[in-house]
Amino acid sequence: MKLTRSALVLVALVLWTFALSGPGSQVRAEAEAPWKEAAVRMSRLQALLEYFYMETGEYPPNLKVLERFFNHGIPDEAPKVTVPTDPATSKPFLYEVSQDALRYRLAPPDPGAYGAQALTLETLDWGWMAALARQRRAEQMGMECRLKIEVLATQCEMYAKDHEGKFPTRIEDLVPKYLPRVPVCPATGQAHLLVPTSTGYFISCPNPNSHGLKKFGYASDKGMVVEAMENKPRPARPASSPGSSPSPGPSPSSGQP
Repeated sequence: MKLTRSALVLVALVLWTFALSGPGSQVRAEAEAPWKEAAVRMSRLQALLEYFYMETGEYPPNLKVLERFFNHGIPDEAPKVTVPTDPATSKPFLYEVSQDALRYRLAPPDPGAYGAQALTLETLDWGWMAALARQRRAEQMGMECRLKIEVLATQCEMYAKDHEGKFPTRIEDLVPKYLPRVPVCPATGQAHLLVPTSTGYFISCPNPNSHGLKKFGYASDKGMVVEAMENKPRPARPASSPGSSPSPGPSPSSGQP
């Protein structure tokens, strides 16, 4: 099961509804609450973060990347998506993301501006839908790895044209004239492999298993070589609906976040 763009938009709209019907709506009823606007803005920011996650399978490393994600490629005259900022300080909200990019925490830059009310938001629990996001991320890393392999093959051919038909014996021979650096697999961070063969060369992903494949590379005489392992079932939606829906609204509590 693969999430389409329209399905992701629907997820974002549903999430937005939860944001406006959660504690944020209670805040609006308390017109004098100093954390009113901060709670609403944090809920909106969380909606953007969760959309990013369902689209990419991970959370952005920072809020600038999040803003670029939503505004990339749109016409100049189109209204831009802006990341909400803290109303009390006009500074960005504090955004801490885990090393594996699967968890985050949001908080105001100056919690003291809201008195005893501590506003924090953390990662939503998407349940079975998290598996879909991870699958999407795995597919994207596979496509990125394949692109890097194909670029390597092209540069090997360029090298051969400049060296009387001789192919490079190692990837480092292509740096820096043909490549600025040795490319690495996005799934493992390890450098791609170049192995000389009797017919030319074979470029391989350093760990095809990280993409669920037995072989993943490019042969100079055959082109792309992709050999799958035994098929693994994709995550499917459970027969019954989840018992509860995630609610992203921030909850005020006493003390510091």
